[in-house]
Amino acid sequence: MGRRLGSSARLQRDRECWFLGALLLSGFCLGACSVGAHASGSVNTGGEARAQAASQAEVKPAPPGPVEKAPVAPPPAAEPPAIQLKQGRLEYRGVINFEYDRAELRQDAVTSRTLAEFRQFLEKHPEVSLEIEGHTDSRGSEDYNLDLSERRAASLRDWLVDSGIDGERLTAVGKGESAPQVPESEACRNADTEQLPTCEDTWATNRRVVFAVTGGEETIEEPPPPPPLPAPAPAPKAAPAPEQLPACPWLFGGHLALPAPNSLVLVAAAVQPAVCWLEVSLGIGYGAGRYSASAAGLTARGHTTSFTFPLRATVWFMEHGHSLVGDLGLGVTHFRMKATAANAFDGSYAYTRNATPFLSTLALGYGWRPEGPQPGYRFTAMLGGVFHPTTMGDSSSETDGAFAPATADQLDSALDDRTEDYTDPDLFFEASLGLMF
Repeated sequence: MGRRLGSSARLQRDRECWFLGALLLSGFCLGACSVGAHASGSVNTGGEARAQAASQAEVKPAPPGPVEKAPVAPPPAAEPPAIQLKQGRLEYRGVINFEYDRAELRQDAVTSRTLAEFRQFLEKHPEVSLEIEGHTDSRGSEDYNLDLSERRAASLRDWLVDSGIDGERLTAVGKGESAPQVPESEACRNADTEQLPTCEDTWATNRRVVFAVTGGEETIEEPPPPPPLPAPAPAPKAAPAPEQLPACPWLFGGHLALPAPNSLVLVAAAVQPAVCWLEVSLGIGYGAGRYSASAAGLTARGHTTSFTFPLRATVWFMEHGHSLVGDLGLGVTHFRMKATAANAFDGSYAYTRNATPFLSTLALGYGWRPEGPQPGYRFTAMLGGVFHPTTMGDSSSETDGAFAPATADQLDSALDDRTEDYTDPDLFFEASLGLMF
């Protein structure tokens, strides 16, 4: 019984194990199928996966609208060749430098690049022959500049020959300063750079090497001329700038003075000699007057006329407008004096005295120049003194009829004393109006 129970128990237990095993097996199969499905989906390439997603997703068409086109940039302009033929010469962009005041070529980068471009050009055009011209600026003597340009042209030819260019295709000539590309002014010719730095651009343009084509020109493709530029719109005409006068120009003009030293009126020609504060004048003045003297009971009455010739310098202490002025003059005055007298016995007496004493003047006063040292009017009012460093000359007299000689001598002496007063120091006032242009 016990064994049978044990057998049935074992049988029951075996059945349960088989049942559990079946459950486990079926669960394993279901899991294996699920993993396989996931693995199959991951094998697709990215394009295939995107295609599947697109097929599964609902695609909505974009609303119609204007299509914007991106702006198309213009193609870059082709760079012109480094060396090109123009009017029988080879024009080049580079620079060929020589040692200062010598014929040796420099070893700088720009010179080396330019020389290499010429070598390549001549290798590419074997039929082309060149004349190498050396040019200098005007500094130095003509003989020296001619020799320097010849040596520099020969040095450049030697470099090309040493680089493999046939020497039969190359000639060298020096032009010196005889054919400048830009005319040099008289101020720039043979001038020093430190004295005239503005001439350096002209000198640099004339210091050059020219390659003239002497053969094979037809084998070189000459670039077409650039298209003409559109005519610019005419610029509005600007008003002409006012003429700029020098700060202190030369001016010429004249003065009229009323009165003046030894004169009732004076007319003078004047000049401003390119000095702002100075005017120099030379004039002529006219004067007249009356005088009398008594002796031996008789009175002689006379009149005088005078002509004064002063050379004067007027100094303006302020440059514009109102100014203090000073005046210094030197000159001569020519006097003509005559007097007459008569007695009770019908005797007559005539007195004459002509003299030309020197005079000097010194004055100070007020002046007005509305335009300063530029063309325009001038006005002065001065007070000064007149001095005669020399005396009057001799006088003479004549008598007629019953005029006593002793009385004539007394009148001579009195009249001499009276006319001598004209050479005494005296004050004068002068008002002058002038115009300079």
